[in-house]
Amino acid sequence: MRQQAFTLIELLIVIMLMALLMSLVGPVAINQYERTRLVEEREHFLRIVERAKADALNRRISHTLNFSENQISFSQHTETHVHTYQYLTFGNEKLTVNAHGYWQPETLDYLELTRQKTLALNPPAIELN
Repeated sequence: MRQQAFTLIELLIVIMLMALLMSLVGPVAINQYERTRLVEEREHFLRIVERAKADALNRRISHTLNFSENQISFSQHTETHVHTYQYLTFGNEKLTVNAHGYWQPETLDYLELTRQKTLALNPPAIELN
């Protein structure tokens, strides 16, 4: 009776094929992970902006968001919050939302990795004829 077993050559070929497959799939998976983290950070940043606007409208007070490099800081009630981002970069700016929900300045420029983005903060004006 002959035993069924793999030869060393067969095992080496299978290992080589697996290594080749991983070298093709690995960079794609890492890139997808980084894109997912970027989207998470962007969504978190946009939620902070929307929450500040909603709180200003509800409480009829103004809020200020302070931006520097990769951080946003703001005070809410008696606490100061600081959020640090890995994939987003801001200039040294201050955004203030008034009690009516309008931002000053009206836009915010920032970088997502190396891409320049502009966020329009106020709704477009309605022109009446």
